[in-house]
Amino acid sequence: MNILLAYGESINTTGNYFKKAFEKRHNVSYIGDNKNCPDINQYISKLSSKPDVFIYIDGLFILPRGIEKLDCPTVCYLIDVHIDLKIRREVSKFFDYIFIAQKDYIEEFKILGNKNVFWLPLACDQDIHKELKLDRIYDIGFVGHLGAAKSKRSILLEKLSRKYKMNDFKSSVPFSKISEVYSQSKIAVNIAAKGDLNMRVFEVMAAGTLLLTEKISNGQDELFEDKKNLIYYDENTLMELIDYYLKNVKERERIAKVGQELVLSEYTYEIRANKILSIIEEGSKKECSILRNASKSKISYVYFKIYARLRLLGLLLKEFLRYIGVL
Repeated sequence: MNILLAYGESINTTGNYFKKAFEKRHNVSYIGDNKNCPDINQYISKLSSKPDVFIYIDGLFILPRGIEKLDCPTVCYLIDVHIDLKIRREVSKFFDYIFIAQKDYIEEFKILGNKNVFWLPLACDQDIHKELKLDRIYDIGFVGHLGAAKSKRSILLEKLSRKYKMNDFKSSVPFSKISEVYSQSKIAVNIAAKGDLNMRVFEVMAAGTLLLTEKISNGQDELFEDKKNLIYYDENTLMELIDYYLKNVKERERIAKVGQELVLSEYTYEIRANKILSIIEEGSKKECSILRNASKSKISYVYFKIYARLRLLGLLLKEFLRYIGVL
């Protein structure tokens, strides 16, 4: 299959994991950021073969124009819907198939009119997220953004660092080094940004490290089981649980091992990539994008709202002129 894949140019982006997964079985071409927002057919005209499917991975880079006119199925995978839902709802209107990483938000997209909306949780890359044979020198490991100085995440990590030996969680860690940190940690603590089922959950468990995470919704209970492959905590129990599992080594390692086996066998990006393609292959040949048969002014208005949200003034002005018929 010929896949045209689009996502923002960042070494840590989820798009890189999907590109690697798709390339194992398919021919993949890539579109990155382009501030001039050219028509997608400008990219396609340079390819040796026309795409059988176009897939956009969340990252909020500037969408090429003309997605709604493609004669192949179009797919978007939206991850951070819990952070900026409005703009992602607008982006979704261009696509025939919509995959959402956070299960609680499925209906937010279905009510727009496209029923091809599916839950697709994040995952791990077994070649990158894995257990390394390193001494577990840290009581607790954490990799990720801290947020504001007084954010829940920042306050909690500072509190933990005063009692337990931790990695330098304030410094940025390259994606290739994430497993190194977790493989050196006896326990990893996950603090969700806004109740999201994030990448950290899968990355920690893939490294064979015991994960302590908050009990959230977004489908978490459908993937994991408390005290079997991870541990749920709340503000009142966190310290007690950390102390317990630092002391009870065999139990800690047993739960971590079960969690590791689960994510490496069932929750990888290769499995997620295959799921996307299987749904497309099983789907109706009638394309379902909300904007496929929309007027030029309606399409322009959606772009207008996206650019306004991203504060892209040059593109906003151009789109306004297109909307009123000047361009």
